[in-house]
Amino acid sequence: MTDKELKSLSRRELLEVLIVQMEENQKLTERLEQVEKELNDKTIRIEKSGSIAEASLRLNDIFDKAEASAALYLENIKRLEKEAEEKAEKLIRDAEEESRRMVKHAENMFNTLPKLKTIADMEEKEFVFDEKTNDKEENDKEEQENG
Repeated sequence: MTDKELKSLSRRELLEVLIVQMEENQKLTERLEQVEKELNDKTIRIEKSGSIAEASLRLNDIFDKAEASAALYLENIKRLEKEAEEKAEKLIRDAEEESRRMVKHAENMFNTLPKLKTIADMEEKEFVFDEKTNDKEENDKEEQENG
């Protein structure tokens, strides 16, 4: 997984990857301890056996187990990397989709502004007209009362 991909992951996703890695590391550490113990046991047996051929056969078994453990570790690392890449790609797709949605919304809002201005101008003119009409009616009323 590249640095860029790791940086794009959220803290939660990074913690999930870290937890999986730690669990895998713990399993592999336990397996390594087991294999080392077996190696120590087999070394003692080899020393006791005195037979080079027998020792060779026992070592082959140890190497086979170590090789299988290493292959399993690499397989898990590749799987985790693929999962992280898929999550990163999904996050990117989601962000791009949200970005397009936001741009479209902004464009719609921008296109609505001239209409809103026209409506506001019309309401302002109507309000001014109403004020003038009310003022004229009040003046006419006062003139009739005074007059």
